[in-house]
Amino acid sequence: MQQTMIQTRNAGTQPSSIGLAWPPRYDSWNNRVKGFASGLIDTPDKAHRMGDEIIRSWNSARTQSPTRLTVRAMVSSVLFDDGNPKVDGCLPTDSTMESLIRRLREEMGQSVRIEAGISLRHALPGFDLIYIGYNDESRLVAPEIRRTEQDVMSGISREIAPTTSEEAYSRIERANLRIERLSAPSDIEISRIAQLYRDTFQKYLFPINEATVGEIVGNSNLVLVGRNHSGEIISTLIAEHARMTVDNREMHMVELSEFATDRSYRGNGMITALQFRALEMLGGLYDPRSTVVYAESRAPWIPVNVAIRRAGFTFCGMVSQHCTIVSDRSPGMQYSGNYEDLSVWAHLPR
Repeated sequence: MQQTMIQTRNAGTQPSSIGLAWPPRYDSWNNRVKGFASGLIDTPDKAHRMGDEIIRSWNSARTQSPTRLTVRAMVSSVLFDDGNPKVDGCLPTDSTMESLIRRLREEMGQSVRIEAGISLRHALPGFDLIYIGYNDESRLVAPEIRRTEQDVMSGISREIAPTTSEEAYSRIERANLRIERLSAPSDIEISRIAQLYRDTFQKYLFPINEATVGEIVGNSNLVLVGRNHSGEIISTLIAEHARMTVDNREMHMVELSEFATDRSYRGNGMITALQFRALEMLGGLYDPRSTVVYAESRAPWIPVNVAIRRAGFTFCGMVSQHCTIVSDRSPGMQYSGNYEDLSVWAHLPR
């Protein structure tokens, strides 16, 4: 398959979360095979060649005993027949994508499904960014936990109304907090961010230390921090960016990630305010008509999903036990293990 995407950032600890990673590769830290298909998947032949690569990569990694597959691809709506991607296995009968998923299930296991889908209507009309996922039996949460998470996400989407940037900024100002873009961070600032992550996460999708945090911050175009009245960093947001050439046009993928807020300052709306500021600044960095902004948040932790929804994001599905994360988990979703489900949210321009 022709490689038509260029990644601009990879921290070296895992395959890039947003840029080109094709064919799929094994990621030992998260014990998964992960890839982002290059080129547009707009014909049945391309869809089935993508399937060939998925199966080949999975079989090649079997000696490592992976328990998870995640593949993302930009897929034409016509391959779903009715023009709408169906999340969680409900696909139009006899469509190209239904045939592909059925084939992957035969080769890998019955849990293969399309877990999430982001509409690309503003950047690439007629296409959706889909997530194909698979977990073996050792990496599945109890069905009642999954249903609880899905019900909570549906409730957040339905019942939480987006706020405005003015309201978000006013809220943190009342708490005597402020937002700042972090440029050329000092060793002390890197150390503080690393400590913030260590205090927030018992395990994370990469090793948390000054070296990895410094690399991620140094390789990111946009890093925002929240500071208290003393100037201490108490919250963070990193915008990870990949520039891609798709169908002879430039596109930008931006993931808002690495959210963390000091426990003493939670409940002041800092994550929502950071996202609003990030969206404003990204509008000046990249053409909004060719930029896809999204977030993958921890499904077992309700507050972060509420914060993302309040910033105006749309819920697009959940990826199951996607990566290594252990942190606070909300009541009803306190399952054991080192992996967590992630909720996919996208900022979709009107």
